[in-house]
Amino acid sequence: MRAPGCAPCAPEHDLEFDDAPMLFKRFLSLRPRSGGLPADQDALVAVVRADQDTAKRLAACRRINRLADLATLAETDIDAGVREIALARYQRLLCGAEGPAPSLTDRLAEIGKIDNQRVLEHLAAEAGEPEIRLAAITRLTNPLALASCALGDAVTANRGAAAERLEDKASLERVSR
Repeated sequence: MRAPGCAPCAPEHDLEFDDAPMLFKRFLSLRPRSGGLPADQDALVAVVRADQDTAKRLAACRRINRLADLATLAETDIDAGVREIALARYQRLLCGAEGPAPSLTDRLAEIGKIDNQRVLEHLAAEAGEPEIRLAAITRLTNPLALASCALGDAVTANRGAAAERLEDKASLERVSR
């Protein structure tokens, strides 16, 4: 629709409002939807491991949902950016903070394999489900992190489990106050 008194530039540019949704659809169809990344998890992992384009590797890493692959990338990738993104995605998936998250059973099984105390500390403090926090607490060895959980977890059973694992006098005194 033209403004009153405005002559069209050319007949082919004389647009009506009814044409707008069609043009918007055409505009969206020109944009790549996934950045040219595959949807298959195996293919995404292959992109992260082998592609020369760093931006593409990082984007693929952000779409990986398999915990084991993310753990491996976080530990072994040569690019610090990929390691950082893989670790952050791994932690968010384990916490259930980002979807599609693996099932609770799969996340609990994965926590049983984790030796990295920093990851366990993050899970014990940040996970939404009390079961995830408890699983992380049972694997924690850092007395400060255990004391923090004993004092701050919202679930009594988790606070008790953390307090039971404390062995050093200073942490026990801190919790008993």
